[in-house]
Amino acid sequence: VPSRTYLWLISAGMFNGLVSVLSSVLSPQYSQNISLIEQTLQVQNLAQTVGALFFCFVPLSGVMNLISTAFSVGVMHLIAVAFGGKGKYSDFFYLVAAFSAPLSIVGTILGIVFVFLPPALLCLTLCLVFPYLVYLYLLYLQAIKSAHGLDTFRSAGVIISVFLLVAIIIGAIGFLIYSSIAPYIAPPPPPKNFF
Repeated sequence: VPSRTYLWLISAGMFNGLVSVLSSVLSPQYSQNISLIEQTLQVQNLAQTVGALFFCFVPLSGVMNLISTAFSVGVMHLIAVAFGGKGKYSDFFYLVAAFSAPLSIVGTILGIVFVFLPPALLCLTLCLVFPYLVYLYLLYLQAIKSAHGLDTFRSAGVIISVFLLVAIIIGAIGFLIYSSIAPYIAPPPPPKNFF
């Protein structure tokens, strides 16, 4: 894998982390929330502590972007091999990094726009997100086809399998969390008899 691949992913992750930090710090609720927490918990200099954590978050987000991309490409690669793919992990990783790094920046910017838009204009953002997701899907489809030599049907099967795997994992985690906190949640009051 060329070293520029790692540079793309780390740079994109750091940019995304910086934009996320700046959008958090520049939001009007940030200073209000910091003041409220300082008063409630009787804490001094919380803003400086949070600022230092945010400063550490930027390079960490670059490294996490590299690790998460390497892991997700690895899972996708294994599923593609199970579908009959013959490609190498390094080639597939390079292809995915080539489009995921710039598109993750676009996704972050769309997310920030989504947060700061008034509710009346949220449809505009959704109209931008849908083509973005379709384009991302098509790029993944083409990367699987190119790296593994699979046809369109099998490449789509790889992507659908990944989505199903993620849904199962998220569902299992959600079930575990709910089942661990369910005994501590008060049951809802019984419905009133209207007769």
